[in-house]
Amino acid sequence: MDGNILIDKYFWIAFIVVTFINYVVLKIRVKPLIEKDASLEEGYNKILNSIVTWGNLPWVIMGYGIVTNHVSSISDYMKPQEMNPYVLLFVASIFLIYILLLRWIFFKEGAEMLLKHKGIFNKGVYGRDSMSVKTIKFYSLLIVFIGVVVTIF
Repeated sequence: MDGNILIDKYFWIAFIVVTFINYVVLKIRVKPLIEKDASLEEGYNKILNSIVTWGNLPWVIMGYGIVTNHVSSISDYMKPQEMNPYVLLFVASIFLIYILLLRWIFFKEGAEMLLKHKGIFNKGVYGRDSMSVKTIKFYSLLIVFIGVVVTIF
């Protein structure tokens, strides 16, 4: 099998692998924090499991579309204007994640949970060891805004 065909057919697996690597790195990072305060373990597990679940959803959709031959290659996902239902589902899953993230951060005390569970996203940001709820909300909006712009273009 040609190398380009392998990349076109299976590159989505790399995104899944990176998501799991990120999970392991974060799990290692928070282990000493859990050892210091075991009451935080459930919260860390919820956050990390959400990262793996929601972080992999678009890539699983992409992979399913490709391996079932409903989409010819990863490059088709750059052309949602062709209205392929699998490509549209992939894009919709990304927007669903953005909506759920902002809902959780702003209306379900997600920012407060992230602040309480240090080490997930706020360790070492701009040399600071912690952030405020407002800062977490700002960065969440910024990340989603950038994600939406990238997804549209």
